[in-house]
Amino acid sequence: MIRNLFIASMLMVASVAANADIRWYTEYKHDMNFIDEEYVEDSARNNLRFGGQGEIFYIEAGPSERAGDFGTSLEAGYKWEFAESWVLKGKLESFQFDQNEGDVGSKFETELRYYFN
Repeated sequence: MIRNLFIASMLMVASVAANADIRWYTEYKHDMNFIDEEYVEDSARNNLRFGGQGEIFYIEAGPSERAGDFGTSLEAGYKWEFAESWVLKGKLESFQFDQNEGDVGSKFETELRYYFN
């Protein structure tokens, strides 16, 4: 699943890259989950990602670690500013850990923001 998502995302970025300037970067991301103010054991993930960002679209991928288990992570998304005060953002984030083939996670997030000034 994550391989197909990665290939599709890379094709999307390649098509955007042909028509736009890309800014390349690296990023470290750490996250952990809480439910009802309680830390969810072994939920902390450390991600080192390498990515490229165009005018609207971006994609990043790299190694991921959770409780000593290593795998891969991928994020692809967009940020579109329009009508001066509006911003639409969205992303698809996925990860898979090597030792647990069924241990795949993903989330899709969308934000619509309006600036008052």
